[in-house]
Amino acid sequence: MVGQDVIHEAMQATWTIDKVGGVLATAIVVVILVLIGGMLWVTKKLVNGFQETNKELLASNNRIATENQQQMARLTEAVNSLSLETRKDISVLQDKVDGLENVVRNTQMF
Repeated sequence: MVGQDVIHEAMQATWTIDKVGGVLATAIVVVILVLIGGMLWVTKKLVNGFQETNKELLASNNRIATENQQQMARLTEAVNSLSLETRKDISVLQDKVDGLENVVRNTQMF
């Protein structure tokens, strides 16, 4: 039958198109899943790298802060020592000025 051959060919063509469409749809889904997996892997790698960098920066900042505290303690000690020496020098100078004032007074009285 002529009509039956046309219907059979149409059904076969539709079935082939459906098959190709299904394969293409499956391939697209697989490609999308692979891309998503790759993006997740890259994102995870970037986040881990960022966390490692932050840990290193924190450790470095802690070392710098410790060194700064030690330097500030030494500087404070040096300033206190200098201040003490300056007070001693002022006291010695005051004693000498007092002595000179006494000498001047005694000289003026004679």
